[in-house]
Amino acid sequence: MKGNAAMSDEPEIAPGSPRSFNWFLTRIGNGSIVYELTQKLGEIGAALNQSFQDFRGKPKARLVITIDFTMDKGVVHVEAKYQAKLPAPPAAGALMFTDANNNFTEDNPNQLNMFARSGPRAVG
Repeated sequence: MKGNAAMSDEPEIAPGSPRSFNWFLTRIGNGSIVYELTQKLGEIGAALNQSFQDFRGKPKARLVITIDFTMDKGVVHVEAKYQAKLPAPPAAGALMFTDANNNFTEDNPNQLNMFARSGPRAVG
């Protein structure tokens, strides 16, 4: 085995063979990006479970990993960053109509009102 291959989880690779993406990621920031992404996956899982418990439905999350490569004088600089979007609570909503003056109303202006709101009813 070459170098420190005995200490690695990576199998020995024949010369000229492509390395795995996992190998590549562990070299960025001495493995810090892998650690951060692992932590973020845990946060995403917890947020999905909490959102489902609180609101039901189909909560969604997103994890976007961006790797930038810059060639400078024969050396490739690699920079990795990520962005996570956790589930958001459902937006508050209401059903509304617009009247002839373009004002919002809860009453359908095209429907007769059985209980007209013309003020207090006279009792007596």
